[in-house]
Amino acid sequence: MLTNNPAPDEFELSVFGPGVGECLVLHLGGGKWFVVDSCLNPATKRPAALEYLLALNVKIERDVIGLVVTHWHDDHTRGTSAILRACEAAEFFCSGALSQKEFFEVLARAGDLALVAPQGSGISEMAEVFDVLKERRRDARGGRVSSPEWAVANKVLYRRPASGILPSCSLEAMSPSSHAMTRGYLSFSRLLDQVNVPSPGVPKRAIPNPGPNEQSVALFLQFGEYTAALLGADLETGTSDQLGWRAVMSDPRAPTAKAHILKVPHHGSVGADHSPMWERLVAPDAHAVVTPFNSSRLPRPDDLARLRRRTRNVYHASPGGRRPIRFDGATERLLAGIKIRDRQSE
Repeated sequence: MLTNNPAPDEFELSVFGPGVGECLVLHLGGGKWFVVDSCLNPATKRPAALEYLLALNVKIERDVIGLVVTHWHDDHTRGTSAILRACEAAEFFCSGALSQKEFFEVLARAGDLALVAPQGSGISEMAEVFDVLKERRRDARGGRVSSPEWAVANKVLYRRPASGILPSCSLEAMSPSSHAMTRGYLSFSRLLDQVNVPSPGVPKRAIPNPGPNEQSVALFLQFGEYTAALLGADLETGTSDQLGWRAVMSDPRAPTAKAHILKVPHHGSVGADHSPMWERLVAPDAHAVVTPFNSSRLPRPDDLARLRRRTRNVYHASPGGRRPIRFDGATERLLAGIKIRDRQSE
């Protein structure tokens, strides 16, 4: 992990992906920062973004000016409310697909539902985020933004002209498309049918994740004249030209620059690998970073091989991680009594 602050005229992208979860921290120049998604440090159970920024002595209450949740799945939201609470000046952005009243009905029921899946829906975290926004609204001073900003295709989240030593900078949403937002209404309507509050004595249910990831917010960042980054979130290819990466490629308003840095979409899965995206939006031999999702065994070896055919510069956010081996109950109890120490060879 870096321990030195980037220079005022320097762009920095830090990617955290501990195996379950993903978070990006962006330095946009001039000591101003954006956080995209959130995950926890497995060792401390604290948001990775906060630990990193505090280690750099960033005044997070002042200098983190934006927090983006690309979609509501738990592996991209865990710890978001803590970041938002600590980063008092941060404007909060999330997918416009979440503006549906049906989603807010699901949020309202969150306290009555059991989110038993370890990597579940992220509903509890999103409910806490909106509680923080309500607190800000009650304590609002100086016109501070306390409501979510809805990120949709072609919406600019941040823009700064060049000034002195500071290069120009823009951060623009590339998705979700209008059609994806309409389908979001249908997804959350179906979701409501599945999450009715159980009767007394009936086990509570977890909220399922609707898929595929059509409503995720992919971002394009341009820093100065020569540096561009494509942040693919979990956006998948899409089942029509109105959805996913196919919608981005069909949109005449989409960016035309080629990114030198790519956060690979959806943990490198084949369902998010769209050739026109690579051809039109990614520079040859761009630096591509993929985050793992261990419970789905992503990225698989064939995913990494495919990425290496796309570019020579592929980076894995947490390489070499060991997946746990599961045994039957009797064996697990036996192993629990055995102490094992790893010893590195000299």
